[in-house]
Amino acid sequence: MNGKILVAQHIPLMCKGICSAIEADDELSIFKCCNNCEDTYEKVLEMRPSVLLIDADLPNEGGISLSKKILEEISNISILIIVGQRANSISVIPLIRMGIMGCISRNISLENLINTIKFVQNGQIILESKFLGKELEDKFNGSQLLKSGNWSLGNRESQVLSLVAVGMTNREIAYKLRISERTVQAHCGNIFRKMGVHSRTEATFHAMKEGLIPA
Repeated sequence: MNGKILVAQHIPLMCKGICSAIEADDELSIFKCCNNCEDTYEKVLEMRPSVLLIDADLPNEGGISLSKKILEEISNISILIIVGQRANSISVIPLIRMGIMGCISRNISLENLINTIKFVQNGQIILESKFLGKELEDKFNGSQLLKSGNWSLGNRESQVLSLVAVGMTNREIAYKLRISERTVQAHCGNIFRKMGVHSRTEATFHAMKEGLIPA
């Protein structure tokens, strides 16, 4: 991987703003900004960027379909999807299983976008809670014990992880489950230790990857 970013954005002002922010950062460098799927696909195959920042509504086949096509051909690329007005209709579970590294909204600040790109470049999964809420709350509601081949969670741990996955804070989880924040912290520590992860995002990602949440 070469550490460079390819931007696929069809909105001129957004493209200009994103590219300028990346160019101004000492730790990142940019190839170019593509404005359609065909050009993006060709440049990905030619340049092999480390990160592809792509709009879900990119003209022609769309950013999500193109991302799937790219991931079937290239394994060592991190794809970060930008979502506009269709945020509520995006299903993140198939995206994570497909290999997408992040899903963010168009109204993200440039500062947060740059930090997100760096996180993704370092192998972290980034998902804004708005893309997790209803889908995971409906399917991942703590009513069943969660377990994998190498670990298993108790009933309360399963409930805590389900609420972590929909973006709740420790205080919100404590209020919902009628337990103390300290107890929530203890459950989170046990969950992370059992799953071998270090963050809420990692825990959510692994739960999705291992099929604990049905698509």
